[in-house]
Amino acid sequence: LSRMKKHPMRRGVWEWVLVLGTCIRSIGAWASITFPNEAAGPLAGASVYSPALTQYIGPQPEDQIDPVFAVLLAYQGSICDADGISADIVRDKAVIVGPIFETACSQEQTYLAFQSKGAAAILSWSYTPGNNAYSHDGSRGARTRSLKMLSLEFAYTESVYNAMVTTTNLTVALFPDPNVWVPALTSAPYQIFLRWLPACMLSFAGLAATVFATMHYQRMLMKYKSDVPENLQTLSRWVQYVQAHFGPQHLALIVESLSATTLGVVAFGIGGFFSTPNLPLSAVLFFITLLSGFGFVSTIMSSIVWSRQLHRALPGAASSSRLTSILRGDHRWATAVLCVIPLVIDTFTSVLYAAYFETSLTDTLNSCIFASLQIMVSGHLIVSVRAYYREARWVTLAAATDRPKDQALQAVLLRLSRCALGLSISMLSYVAGLVGIAVFPEFFYSPTGWTLIWSCIVMGRSLDSVFRVLMFMPRLTWHTGSHVRSTKSDGKPWGTTRDAKASETV
Repeated sequence: LSRMKKHPMRRGVWEWVLVLGTCIRSIGAWASITFPNEAAGPLAGASVYSPALTQYIGPQPEDQIDPVFAVLLAYQGSICDADGISADIVRDKAVIVGPIFETACSQEQTYLAFQSKGAAAILSWSYTPGNNAYSHDGSRGARTRSLKMLSLEFAYTESVYNAMVTTTNLTVALFPDPNVWVPALTSAPYQIFLRWLPACMLSFAGLAATVFATMHYQRMLMKYKSDVPENLQTLSRWVQYVQAHFGPQHLALIVESLSATTLGVVAFGIGGFFSTPNLPLSAVLFFITLLSGFGFVSTIMSSIVWSRQLHRALPGAASSSRLTSILRGDHRWATAVLCVIPLVIDTFTSVLYAAYFETSLTDTLNSCIFASLQIMVSGHLIVSVRAYYREARWVTLAAATDRPKDQALQAVLLRLSRCALGLSISMLSYVAGLVGIAVFPEFFYSPTGWTLIWSCIVMGRSLDSVFRVLMFMPRLTWHTGSHVRSTKSDGKPWGTTRDAKASETV
């Protein structure tokens, strides 16, 4: 552990581990991975933190087992197929494999493959050993918890790891450490900011999106019945009518009703973001990207609506750049590409994670793409909102004094501008979390850093959905005879109409 002096930001975590280890040894138990026969070199006197891989695989600290002594074997072959593992090679060995997230199969499958060949233990390294404490493949340990072979996940440090895999006939003493992540995962801050608050916010956004989409549909139907004579109302004409009147706000609400609800209820409410055993690990990993591809599609649709409304009311306030025209939806193919490519990349990445396969390349590529896109769109929104408030708002305020229509448009623009500003800030919060992972990896790999940085990302993603949905909240209407009365944000009626023209506004 003297090597950890090179990593001061991680030192506090390791001091906690040392205290726990001392308490365990005081009652006669051994802890960590130690190297009893090494008298010199980086392994002499070293003690590597190594909790059980999960609570559902192999012996746990509370089982009071004896320490396991075995010769370490750095295994290079397939770790998923038991038929490809030679019992003569791994029998009675402490087998060290690559990081568990690159196995391309479940933890249980790897464990059972080596257990069937007589291995003494299986070891995998991680920057965050123990944070998969509640992970399982759906069996919750039915096949693996009662077995005697150890499965440990140890903390990675380059010098110690290199010495472990290059030293021949290295004898190790193994015992599962107490898991420092369990208190963190069950703590109040983690449960509030990485479970219940995002679950409530996303569920609210999804439910509101469903209600708003239904209201938009009903108003579209009312306008269709008003515009088209009853004897000409057919299914094909209705489909054509919907196609002609279907806008980006409708697509955004549909996307949010599905993605936000699923993310809020399943990933956070039920799954708890790694803090509960309620979902199998494959499902938890699928949602690790927070369905960012779907969220970005909704963000682009929101940008189109805001930019078009601003351009329609105040053509001189909007920028004339190519980026602005793309984010206003003027170039359909460019807008489609901007939506489809991130969606495909994010979905493909989620499927890879769900298949237990993750590499630094996929992590870096996905993070860089979405950080760049979020910065681009949030910058556009901030600039356009600033232009609205500084250069254009007084024009519409002056015009709205005597003209109810301009007053209604001003109310729409004001609401959209506030939501656009909130959306841009929440997107920057998401980006700040991604930057924090890249800039402060040592801090991120600690329980405290993991909670803080992921909270920044998750809360940013949750607020994204809330602001996007609030952008498209329909104005209240009520029926008086054959009239439809619409209200402004202050509740006062601004006019009447026999058709449902208000349904075409957001």
